[in-house]
Formats: sequence, structure tokens, C-alpha cells
Amino acid sequence: MTTRAPRSASSEPSGHIAQINKAAKQAVLIVERAAEWLVVLALALLVVVVNAEVFSRFVLDRSLTWNLEVSRILFIWIVFLGASLAVRKSAYSSIEIFSRRFPQWWKRRAVPTVTFAFGVAFAVLGLMYVDHGGSQVYVLTGIPVIVTHVAPLVFGVLVAVFAAANALDAPEVRPAADESLASKEVMMG
Repeated sequence: MTTRAPRSASSEPSGHIAQINKAAKQAVLIVERAAEWLVVLALALLVVVVNAEVFSRFVLDRSLTWNLEVSRILFIWIVFLGASLAVRKSAYSSIEIFSRRFPQWWKRRAVPTVTFAFGVAFAVLGLMYVDHGGSQVYVLTGIPVIVTHVAPLVFGVLVAVFAAANALDAPEVRPAADESLASKEVMMG
């Protein structure tokens, strides 16, 4: 059983901290909405590109040359942006066999921390991956390869930002006396 810690007047943010907190929440909301609209736009473009290929192939009896590369680029961005939005909405999957072994108050701290660390690591690796794109371009479209190489970097940054926002949005939960004993028994047994 978890209990919410009573908030005293001194634990509420005040003054400049409250203004910074409000501005940070607004910034995260703007980034979240932008990512959502980019996913919608990319998905709409993907539908148009695929339907153009179907029309071209079956009605005009000729294939488009550029549709596979454009579809691939759009799909990569849809996956990475959609996955980062899943982090923001806490809609990602978890491994129940592990997560149910820990008390609620611990999960509220550990999951955002691990997710934030994952996002930072992914952003660093994404930055290294961007260097591999160089001046390469896709053969049929001439689109720079870096367009897709930036997607993992953006994903890592968004995951870190959204994990931090989720951690700050989560209500403070402290362990009840009987929960800490119950969690020790579950871990030992």
C-alpha cells in the first residue's frame, strides 16, 4: 500500500521555481504536440506515396522510382517519433515479471530514471551515428542520408526530455511501513 506524502506549504514550488516549472511544462507540451503533428504529417505523406505507387503501377502500368526511399525515410521517422511519444504517455511495454516485484514508490523513481538514462545514451549514440552519414545521398531521390541518421538522435533527446517530464509530473509517493516489508518478502521469496 502506498500513501501520498502530505504536502506542506514549504514543499510547494514558489516564486521563480514555480515560473520555471510552468515554463518547462509548457515547453514539453509544445515539443509533444510538434512530435504528434510530425507523426500525423509523415503518416499522411506515407499514405500518399504508397497510394501513388499503387495507382502508377496498376493504372498507368509503370512503377515510380523514388517511392521506396521516401517511404523508408517516412517510416523511420514515424517509428522514432511515435516511440518517443509512447514514453511521454507511458504507453511503452514493460516486463511484468520484473515490475510487479517492486513496490509502487520504487517504480515511480526507477522507471523514469532508467528511461532518462536510456534516452541520453541513445542520443549520444545517435550523435555518433550522424557522423557516419557524411555527404552520402539516397541514389534515386538525392535526399541526404543524414535525414534518416538524425532520427535516432532526435529520439534519444525526446525520450530523455519526456522521461524527465514524466518524473516531475508523477505524484510524490512514499512507502508505507507494511509495503516496504512486503516488498522485501517478495524479493527474498
